[in-house]
Amino acid sequence: MDKRILVAAIVVAVAAAIIAGYMFISRGSTAAPNTPSTATGTTASAKAVAKQSLRDCGANAVAVVYGGGQEKLAKAMAELLAQQLAADVPKGTTFCYVPISGSGLQKPRVLPLILVKTSHMSGRLKQLLLNETFADGYRPVRYDVDAVFAAQVAMRERLPGPRYAYTATLLVVQGHVNETRVDVKKLEADKNFMTLLEAVFAANITRVVPVDEPPRGVAVDSRPNLVVESSFNLSSGDPGVREAARGYYVASHIDFAVVLSERRLAEAFERIGVPPMIGLHPALGSGPIHIAIYEDFMCPFCAEFYATVFPKLMKLADEGKITLHFMDLIVHPQPVVKKLHQLLACYYAETHNATGYVKAVEEIYSLLRRDIAKLQKSQINETGLLNDYQKLYEKLSKQLGANTTCRAAVLPEESTKAAEKLGLRGTPSFAVWGNDLGYTVYTVGYHDYRFFANLIKELEAQLNAAHRG
Repeated sequence: MDKRILVAAIVVAVAAAIIAGYMFISRGSTAAPNTPSTATGTTASAKAVAKQSLRDCGANAVAVVYGGGQEKLAKAMAELLAQQLAADVPKGTTFCYVPISGSGLQKPRVLPLILVKTSHMSGRLKQLLLNETFADGYRPVRYDVDAVFAAQVAMRERLPGPRYAYTATLLVVQGHVNETRVDVKKLEADKNFMTLLEAVFAANITRVVPVDEPPRGVAVDSRPNLVVESSFNLSSGDPGVREAARGYYVASHIDFAVVLSERRLAEAFERIGVPPMIGLHPALGSGPIHIAIYEDFMCPFCAEFYATVFPKLMKLADEGKITLHFMDLIVHPQPVVKKLHQLLACYYAETHNATGYVKAVEEIYSLLRRDIAKLQKSQINETGLLNDYQKLYEKLSKQLGANTTCRAAVLPEESTKAAEKLGLRGTPSFAVWGNDLGYTVYTVGYHDYRFFANLIKELEAQLNAAHRG
């Protein structure tokens, strides 16, 4: 997948990590506040009403309490909640928005604040409520969910975002190489991302500070990463946040290393250790710097990589400077693609001939480049491309003397699952590491040779420094 496509696909990466399929906006989230949600079966008559106090909302109510200047945002939130929660609360429940002056609350942590009071509710909604009761029997929605929801609605409606009673400093834990370091000015300029970060921690971020190492007592398994420092207890009412050390907080279920990379705030990200399953796949060269290529045999950008960058890397492998590894990451669903991956996996398992494996891969990408040119000229269609792949599969089966019935045929799928767990969601992807450095650099998308040359140089310098030490 083109790395530019990944940028578009990660519009609300931080929010998606929190909502995990149960957030309000996850149902029919593209609908405007006044349109029906076909996902829930609600109708256009689902409306929110303005009230002066929480008591005015009735016995069963979902209320949005707002501060000065937030009435439009509160109304939009309440109307969307009326669409999304109709099946979770009793029929006739009032969806209202109320000024803070009529709520009896004193400086709540998040504004607008979502409160719920009903005779019964769905288990889904119960999971979102905090175990505390406010005025008139209302219970608040957990602060991170409230804040992310408010932030998303505000961005969509082009309104000022939610406000918070707590403040915090954002610490950006940088990576070991330039490619895994965040441009802090670029991060601060990404207003939507900063708005969502504040929502994750339900706090106003007043400063952004880059650090080379995490605070004492805070462990990070991946870089770059984000740690928040605050004198307030940010984990209270926010189950998505945990205190990693006294006064320092991290998001429990968000892989910020991947998110920062996908937002293109860093070119790559790091993880401790070497890639899983690396010893089960072909490798060429014997150098101390390793580059693993995660590929899909119908990936146009993989084909471009093999045509433009791979020969230069292969030269470094031949010179003993690097070791190249070849990994599966199947992103195209066509059966013939999977069969080709299985065929080559079986061939290598039976022969351990990495050179023959790579020659077959180059033949696949050569066909793909030719057929892409034909597709662009309308000389063939997708069916023609798949037919050509089937013919090549049959040819390679005979040429390699292999089939897809061996035990190693499961490796491509297992490798794909392992890569996805690492955060590699497109092809080509790459893993780069140095012997005994203790971490691996991962990146998604096509990169030119200069990217690899610079990264190799940095890792070599670290290896030399380690040896001198």
